[in-house]
Amino acid sequence: MLSQSTGRPFLRSWGGFLCLLWSPLSLVLAATIPNSHSSLYNSDLDSRTLARVRERLDSVARDVWVSGTQTEAYLELDHPQLTVFNPFAESSRNWGILESSFPNSSNRIVLNWLERLGPDDKQFAVIKGGAAGDPASLGYAWMIAQATTRDERTQERLERMIEAEVEWLLEKVPRTTDGAISHRKEVTQLWSDFIYMVPPFLAARGIATSNHSLLLESYRQIKLYRSHLQDPSTHLWRHVRYGSWEDPSLWATGNAWAAAGITRVLATLTNSFHAETYSHEIRDLALWANEIVEAGFARVKKDGLLPNHLDDPYDFSDSASSALLASTTFRLHQLGMIRKPSTTLATAEKIRSKINDKIDPKTGWLRGCVVSTSSRTRTRECLYYYFWLRTHSFFHFPTCYQNPLSWYQRTDQSPEAQAFVILLEAAWRDSRMKRERNSIASKEKGFGSQGTKHPSQRQVSKGQ
Repeated sequence: MLSQSTGRPFLRSWGGFLCLLWSPLSLVLAATIPNSHSSLYNSDLDSRTLARVRERLDSVARDVWVSGTQTEAYLELDHPQLTVFNPFAESSRNWGILESSFPNSSNRIVLNWLERLGPDDKQFAVIKGGAAGDPASLGYAWMIAQATTRDERTQERLERMIEAEVEWLLEKVPRTTDGAISHRKEVTQLWSDFIYMVPPFLAARGIATSNHSLLLESYRQIKLYRSHLQDPSTHLWRHVRYGSWEDPSLWATGNAWAAAGITRVLATLTNSFHAETYSHEIRDLALWANEIVEAGFARVKKDGLLPNHLDDPYDFSDSASSALLASTTFRLHQLGMIRKPSTTLATAEKIRSKINDKIDPKTGWLRGCVVSTSSRTRTRECLYYYFWLRTHSFFHFPTCYQNPLSWYQRTDQSPEAQAFVILLEAAWRDSRMKRERNSIASKEKGFGSQGTKHPSQRQVSKGQ
């Protein structure tokens, strides 16, 4: 295990989240804010449509990485004060949290996964053929559930599994020679998806336990993955490297996973006490997230969405990756870390409008998405076959081509895309609130349109 250090201060104003993590009570001191039915949470996406999006997600979320994304989406939309993106952090001061404010939706999902585990299991989820990194996607919500559950035995079980998951990732999963943790357990293989699954959990656990080494390990993993996966000519990330097969394509969803995960760790560091201590890491993370966003948005198609593969302009337009990358842009803006706010935000707004148009108002399904639910278990023969065709064919595949890899197929019923819609709405809402507060501050105090920045954010902005 990484050594624990208490030499650096970790607590800033995380509102409810950090108060919850250190409280032995189920009713704790935290920031009380209105729930998701309040006017503060309203958006121009019809509330009934958003409810249907959630219903569809609840009905089809089966895979662990979908559940992990689902819990994060529900927390960000319904309980932003419990997330690293807490938009109320500056005003959160020792208010009592109401029982109705507890994150029941995400807790329910975590407890369902807990009940599936045996006494000897060492991960949040043990699934044959699954990726070693995917269970960690539940990590943040798992920590919230551990802090808010009333039952002491359940609380103890949750805590034991958190410790076991961290130990599993750091000590049991294979690594590259330079220390990058494999996304798979049977071979050393790096996937861009990993960045959303593992580093945010390690960073949050590092904060909760005042473990400086663990917090910086989350940054180190991102740095290592970037060194292995980034295409230097485009600044985009390749999907899979090493192992018995590779996917060298610039898969849009893989890039969105990476950018979103980087931004979650960025928010964790930025909202920690004395974030200037981590100014170097914060600058790097902000740069790396912006690299992906800007390069991805430069490849938006005429219909306003990203191509499923960013290195193939003829590939079909993908709603899923477009939604996740747009949500990441709004989060970067909320953090004051966006490099080109005028052009990048405008693109994100256009994508969001297109995404809303793509949602079937009757069913709640987001249409025109890439399939990825079976991507973890495809055979080596299928992979070789597909990549041989992709390399040797003189013709582009038609947009609906049914090839052996599910992340090259299109569907109108993608579980994780439903979660991306919710993440997008939550991020857009919080970004809008930031803009409104900045506007008020500018009028009342004569500040610029960016408002008052955290010291670390001012350092990041110097190179803009």
